[in-house]
Amino acid sequence: MDIEHSPERLVITSPGGLVAGVTPDNILTHPSTPRNRLLTETIAALQLAERTGQGIDRAYREMLRAGKEPPTFEDSGTLVRATLSGGIGNDAFVRFVGELPARAGRDVNVLLALSYLRGRSTIDATRLAAVIQRPVAETQDVLSAMADDSGLLEATRRTARRSFPTYRLRPETVTAMSRAVSYRSRSVDGMDQKVTDHVREYGFVTNRTIQRLFDIQVYAARDLPECGPVLRPSGRG
Repeated sequence: MDIEHSPERLVITSPGGLVAGVTPDNILTHPSTPRNRLLTETIAALQLAERTGQGIDRAYREMLRAGKEPPTFEDSGTLVRATLSGGIGNDAFVRFVGELPARAGRDVNVLLALSYLRGRSTIDATRLAAVIQRPVAETQDVLSAMADDSGLLEATRRTARRSFPTYRLRPETVTAMSRAVSYRSRSVDGMDQKVTDHVREYGFVTNRTIQRLFDIQVYAARDLPECGPVLRPSGRG
């Protein structure tokens, strides 16, 4: 086994291919298939390792909860390479996940769907199925639960009556995720103008003001470069 560790990534390369039936496209959901069952049972009996079949789920879950991309796997037939991204994860996403109900915040399917929607405005069961490595019908159940039970998503008006609707983050979810959502861009000039107009009218601006003006949460308001300090006009003409 070869391990490469740098600030950018952790790469683990192991000789030999994946066990028969396991591929990078189903490794998350394929039933645990030990290469040497007797060895696995012996290690478990001696309590030298935790339950089998938990490592891949945990790797996905913890990477996503840390605000990073999920791990990737490559199988050349003669070796397997697992790559985990390094660096600092997206802190806004970490905060958002940390405030979810415990069940949703640890559900790999939910985390993968939310991570996908950080960079894309919509999702449907067909697209998400490849991400969570499940059949389309099961994937639709995941999306329906995120919309109806968790209130994180909503079906678009044009597709709501379809068997497999297209979903997007609810406005309040977008607000809660704040800077984690990359496609929610704003015009810097427009932001400047709103802040300037408010200061001219009221003489000051606060974090709460920024939250109301731009429909964002306290941390996102604090991190806006235009609004770090409290602004006050230098004088009135």
